[in-house]
Amino acid sequence: MKSCNYSSWVCCFLVFSLVTAGTPVPVFASQDVTAIWANTGEDKVTQDELRATKGNNVKNSVWDGSKITIFGGRNEVVAFNLIIEAGSGGANNVTVSFNSLTGPSGVTITSSKATGDGVFNWVGRNIELFYVRYLQIKGLSIASWGTYDERHTPQRMRRPWTGNGVGSGTWQDRPDHDKFYPDIAVPLELVPSFNIAAGQNQSIWVDVYIPKNVPAGNYLGRVLVQENGALVGSVPVQLKLYNFTLPDVPNSKTMVVLDVPNINHRFLGNSYPNPSAATSLLRDRHFMLAHRHRISLIGDDLVSDCNQPGDQPCPDWVPRLDGTLFTASNGYDGPGVGAGNNVYSIGTYGTWSWNKGTEADMDAHTDAWETWFSQNAPTTDHFLYLIDESTNTAQIQTWSQWILNNPGPGQQLRSMATVSLLTAAAQTPSLDIVTTVFNVGIPAQWQPLADQYTNDPRKRFFLYNGYRPSVGTTATEDDGIALRERAWGQYKKHIQRWFYWDSTYYDNYQGGTGETNVFRVAQTFGGLSGADPIKGQTGWNYDNGEGVLFYPGTDTVFPSDSYGVMGPFASLRLKYWRRGIQDVDYLTMANAINSATTQNIVNQIVPKVLWEYGVTNPSDPTYVVTDMSWSNNPDVWEAARAQLAAILDASGAGNNGSLPAPTLNLPPTLPVNAQVTAGYPSGYNITAFQWSFIPAISAAAASQSPRSASLARIAGANFSTDSATAQLGTMNLAPGYYQISVWAVDSNNNISSAAQANVTLVPAASISARVYPNPWRADQAYPHHVTFDQLPDNATVKIFTVSGHWVKTPPTIGNTATWDLTTDGGDSVASGIYIYLVKTPDGQTTRGKLAVIQ
Repeated sequence: MKSCNYSSWVCCFLVFSLVTAGTPVPVFASQDVTAIWANTGEDKVTQDELRATKGNNVKNSVWDGSKITIFGGRNEVVAFNLIIEAGSGGANNVTVSFNSLTGPSGVTITSSKATGDGVFNWVGRNIELFYVRYLQIKGLSIASWGTYDERHTPQRMRRPWTGNGVGSGTWQDRPDHDKFYPDIAVPLELVPSFNIAAGQNQSIWVDVYIPKNVPAGNYLGRVLVQENGALVGSVPVQLKLYNFTLPDVPNSKTMVVLDVPNINHRFLGNSYPNPSAATSLLRDRHFMLAHRHRISLIGDDLVSDCNQPGDQPCPDWVPRLDGTLFTASNGYDGPGVGAGNNVYSIGTYGTWSWNKGTEADMDAHTDAWETWFSQNAPTTDHFLYLIDESTNTAQIQTWSQWILNNPGPGQQLRSMATVSLLTAAAQTPSLDIVTTVFNVGIPAQWQPLADQYTNDPRKRFFLYNGYRPSVGTTATEDDGIALRERAWGQYKKHIQRWFYWDSTYYDNYQGGTGETNVFRVAQTFGGLSGADPIKGQTGWNYDNGEGVLFYPGTDTVFPSDSYGVMGPFASLRLKYWRRGIQDVDYLTMANAINSATTQNIVNQIVPKVLWEYGVTNPSDPTYVVTDMSWSNNPDVWEAARAQLAAILDASGAGNNGSLPAPTLNLPPTLPVNAQVTAGYPSGYNITAFQWSFIPAISAAAASQSPRSASLARIAGANFSTDSATAQLGTMNLAPGYYQISVWAVDSNNNISSAAQANVTLVPAASISARVYPNPWRADQAYPHHVTFDQLPDNATVKIFTVSGHWVKTPPTIGNTATWDLTTDGGDSVASGIYIYLVKTPDGQTTRGKLAVIQ
């Protein structure tokens, strides 16, 4: 047997009985955790689902039934979601660990332990695990889509419909009504162990940041799951690293508002505390977490942030803009090391101090602001946020024209307002940046204007928030690919930046519901007026998740849900958005290599986005009757990403192909010291076989005594062999029912799918040998040899040192072997303890110790 050597990935793999369609379901020895599997996370598994336990097919693009496979490029965060199911008994004291991937030449991608606020230090922590919390969806997010066409609703929230989306039934007919959706990603260090209630599952989200300096190739690791301290599952993970690197500054530009008074109130108990190192660090940690997700934040409040009103950002903004905040000295590592936040909004939502002033005031202030940026942050996109969602277009035009009339440097400062593109083109032609909330529109009206603004070197066209069917939304119950689609739509229509109105909207003052316990309540925006038979819980602009992309690590308003750390937690929606933003980097880079193929992929994945849907009635261009054009199946999106990766990886270094699975043809019973052999075809450079033996009880036994296995847990085994043959006699397995799994690993660290068989191990057939004299002593009148007699027919005897080194195989005549106390080389052996192993031709063994005293 080969010993554990992690650099060659011959570590222990104890893989749980993961269910695939048509496969018998062995019940785990613990019987509390009933299944473990994985997906991309974009197929949102609600808390009540027991898909694998119930025998459903859970295979997908990252899960082949026995291992997890992910892929990506350098400077990318790749992810998967581990789902742990608990059947009728529930599971207690569950722990999960995964901290290393080993690749070519032993290069590793690793993560060190963190405690408390250490979860906001990412240096040396390339692998992050998150305990996912759930929120109950009690009503539809009507602020994110209309209800006139049932097809505009996310698929799992749709009622039955016919024709042009005419729905029937009630709230109870929506498949996911009142279900608990995953969204809150709490660092697993803060939840080191957890329970899973009977009939529920628990998701563990895993992020892997791929450093820029690691070689392309395959990386292998494992996710370990324990229950009450006993190993109940360890799933192989394979990362295929392609030979390309994503840019530090994303091509899909964003700007998301950070509501500082809200985070101050939640973390510090005071919306407007005196500026301090603590308040600065709290804001910086939001910026760093956003940067990890390739999101740019805006929202500087000169008075509350630094109490230094003036025509320049607060001092805290300098390292955010020049990129020094995002360096190891501040605990940052990951995407965009040393790259700045790339955008700054002056007077967000129209809060600039001179908005009651004259044109001369505009000249003076814009001169000062533009001078500061030209000297301190010349590459940062920046603008004056004139006003928000105002119908006073004359005022917008006046302010915009004042800036253009400025004879000084302030003329270079762009103006921005949230206004419809159609309105801006007609009524505010001097406005530089048009930021539009888009619902539906006539393509012949929108496309020419979009082209005009995006092609003008001074002007910009931004989009704001989102509304189905034109684009995916931030609603908690929207499809998991919704925000991924948003980034693809942004790319397809050349939207220069996507604006999102808030990320920490914890006080729903607009809806009149006040402070929201965001760890317990899904609704974050809009009114609450009661229950509707079709919409469920509802009210004016009712929405789940709207305005909340971060969750507070400390919550002084709802202390029972506070984790006591001074920094934010990401929502899963933020991670979905990052996936799309990174996809756009793939698209941008691939387009430079093969534009035709890239554009074809875009058109296949997002056939229609934004105004491409058109309208149903041009005389009333406010609605469209249509289904969504894009697939909500994450595997479709991952297949497209794989196509793009193949374009980018010219060397093919990260795409070494796949291996066939071994075969296992075993009898239903075997002795515990048997020899087992897997079948494998020739022609592959296989360097190791990974084996696991899972203690289990059969389904029949479980039905007769469902808790019996918890009374007497037996140990499993995990080991590696150089060949396809394993000697069980060295594993010390107890008799019992096991699931045996075996994988093949080649020289490129490709790992096959598993071959599996269920076998009952029985006690070894009785073989014996008489050994004498034992001990052999030189001071006694013994013959100068040790005799082994009463051996089984054709048995062999091997002598080993206690460290496992072979000493000699003495000759056997008949049923007797004689050892002359020498090594195979003829040297006399030293005093000590020696191990003998007797083995029959059918693989049965017995062993013992003998002493030599010279």
